[in-house]
Amino acid sequence: LTEQKNAQARERQLQDRLFRSQRMESLGSLAGGVAHNLNNILGPMVNYPDLIVQNLPPDSALRQDLQIIKNSACKAVDIIRDLLTLGRIGHFPMEPLILNRIIDRVVHSPAYIGLQNGAPLVVVEFKLGDDQPAIQGSEGLLQEMVRNLLIHAFDVMPNGGRLTLSTSVEQVHEPLAGYELINPDTYV
Repeated sequence: LTEQKNAQARERQLQDRLFRSQRMESLGSLAGGVAHNLNNILGPMVNYPDLIVQNLPPDSALRQDLQIIKNSACKAVDIIRDLLTLGRIGHFPMEPLILNRIIDRVVHSPAYIGLQNGAPLVVVEFKLGDDQPAIQGSEGLLQEMVRNLLIHAFDVMPNGGRLTLSTSVEQVHEPLAGYELINPDTYV
């Protein structure tokens, strides 16, 4: 009787996980479709301000307004890119990667250097663990994740502060329930 109840509980957990997975896939498809449409609408708002500015006198007050329009449109395009990423869940090649190398690529990128130059009062400290095993992942998605974490951290510290970026290897000994069940294993 106990074995039967355990089997039923396991089956319910598997069904719940399948349902969540299907729901995320549907949400991703919807987000991808909406994102493509919005991207087409925003294209002119990103590109036309530059064309208009070329025909304005250098002291025109419209220059600043056009830059505000362009900046807002660029931020919207970034959000759309995130929606497109969500829409492609499950369609990225997974490969063995070392997380510290991903972080190293991001912090040596022009985007990160510009971010740091724009916020000189934010002190970034790196505590990257040694001897990390490879993880399975998509290099592009992991770089985007690290980049977004850094951007958001900088955004919440307009007056400066300390940001610590660390990695480590952790052993999970018992299953952890959350959004997904985390099974006992070694994790980076």
